[in-house]
Amino acid sequence: MYSREQIVDAIENCLDESEGKIIKVRFGIEDGLTTSLDEIELRFGARREQVREIEKKVLTYLKVHC
Repeated sequence: MYSREQIVDAIENCLDESEGKIIKVRFGIEDGLTTSLDEIELRFGARREQVREIEKKVLTYLKVHC
């Protein structure tokens, strides 16, 4: 399991601003409330597959750097 700090570091280092915002909302990084893929799609216009790819970037970064 990764710490909140490690996850935030990964988001800041491997994602652009819009991707970072999507992931922070998806996993409740700032407010503790997770958001469904459907809600992400409605709020940001990001397709499910786009969100999954962003998630994959963060996980890959964490595996390599942590």
